[in-house]
Amino acid sequence: MYEGVEELTPRERSDVCRKLKDLMMETASLLPFSLFSPSRDDFILDWLDDGIRYKDGARLPRKLFRPTKASPRMLTDEAAHAIRHIIFNYGVTLSRFPGLMSCFSVLLWGCVITLDNLVSVKTVRERVHRLHTIDRWRFKAQHKRNITETTEYGFYKLWY
Repeated sequence: MYEGVEELTPRERSDVCRKLKDLMMETASLLPFSLFSPSRDDFILDWLDDGIRYKDGARLPRKLFRPTKASPRMLTDEAAHAIRHIIFNYGVTLSRFPGLMSCFSVLLWGCVITLDNLVSVKTVRERVHRLHTIDRWRFKAQHKRNITETTEYGFYKLWY
């Protein structure tokens, strides 16, 4: 298939590339709401491969942040829970997590993570603390009849 391309002159190759890009843009214009629109720099085979993988069940990366009244970028509860799980269960130190996340972005998505999606150590620390507070409240609500008092440090004393 590609042997014929090598026989083309540079001018003919650029004409073929231009026509393929035009075809890709015309195809994208037929999609409703510009779904999966390619950019001008995308290769047509990469764009088609991404579409085939999406059709077969591959999904886009999750949104890690959501806007709130207090902050335009707050880590979602789902992302915070997954990060807390990784940190506690696999012994990843909090200071190494952003670098590790950047490395896995290259491995899994094939691109460097953008600054808009990079999670800072401070953000992870605050959100993990928030989840811990929520967990303590839920635990207290679930076992309220068994909690008789708290220690001087705030831990629950359970009597069964």
